[in-house]
Amino acid sequence: MRFPVNEALLDALRRANGHDLFPAPQDGAVLLDAWFDGVAYLTSDGRVLTNQPASGEFDDSLKEADDDFAISVIVRAARQTGIEQLLDLIPRTPDSATVCASCNGSRSAPLEPVCRACSGRGWVQSA
Repeated sequence: MRFPVNEALLDALRRANGHDLFPAPQDGAVLLDAWFDGVAYLTSDGRVLTNQPASGEFDDSLKEADDDFAISVIVRAARQTGIEQLLDLIPRTPDSATVCASCNGSRSAPLEPVCRACSGRGWVQSA
């Protein structure tokens, strides 16, 4: 998935991160989040790169994140940095979707920074 990023958003992330502990893997990429065994970057062309594959197994190489993981990292980064514009990157609720019953649209659930049921979208596709 490619998110509609702009330079102003990337600059805001650079300022919010304020350190070079995790240098960008390529020109224009900005740190979104880092955790115990993983890291995620937002690229200037709107991709989320991570070393945390969908399988959950650690991998040193960076790969494009799957949609659910990418959205969950963006939601977490928005909360950690206070950059609410990150939430504007998440796809709008389609007509065929319903509010997530686990988080009631809040994007987080009790004891979870990002709702696992909807990956932070706040909505789920109706069956």
